[in-house]
Amino acid sequence: MPFFEPVGEVELDNRRRISLARLVNVKPGQRYSVAEGPDGVIQLTPMFSVSARELAVLRNPETMVRINEGLDQAARGDVVPFDPEAKLIELEEKMRGEVDDKL
Repeated sequence: MPFFEPVGEVELDNRRRISLARLVNVKPGQRYSVAEGPDGVIQLTPMFSVSARELAVLRNPETMVRINEGLDQAARGDVVPFDPEAKLIELEEKMRGEVDDKL
């Protein structure tokens, strides 16, 4: 069982809230999982949330391999400049060609 060190005492305000900032090192926006034991002990565990899209990426081993390969390439300096305008022109030409093929 983890050791907890008492850091102070708090009291609920009239809106049933407590402030932790004066007692412990907390950051604005930090999220916590809250658990309550049968004896009334409240446990706060730091956590973070991810979107469904991020979770899908994290759960896909092939995608994670490709991401890690890309990060490794970038760390080695093996990168090429990305020109968004050139990419847009390329995509428009490709789409135009596909439309012409159907006519």
